[in-house]
Amino acid sequence: MALKSSAYFRVSGQSQDSAVDEVAACLRDFDADKYGIRTLNIEIGPHDTISIVLTMISNDTDEADADADRAAEAIVDLLLKAPHRSNWHERQRELTLA
Repeated sequence: MALKSSAYFRVSGQSQDSAVDEVAACLRDFDADKYGIRTLNIEIGPHDTISIVLTMISNDTDEADADADRAAEAIVDLLLKAPHRSNWHERQRELTLA
């Protein structure tokens, strides 16, 4: 069992593929270990969305949730530096058991 944190973004004014490439470039040097992240994936979703999915190292829900919140803040800071950041609008964030 793993805990996953997902953030969903609506993309407008840019293709989903282009948005995924740009988000990946923004997160290239992101220190996942510092935030308790085992894996970080960027995925294309339905209805003009992309998602950033973090698989957390901790199996403790409270710890993983706190780590995910800290990671989300750091990720948003990195995304704010992207040239097309105005094309991405965060819709939802969730923590799930997988």
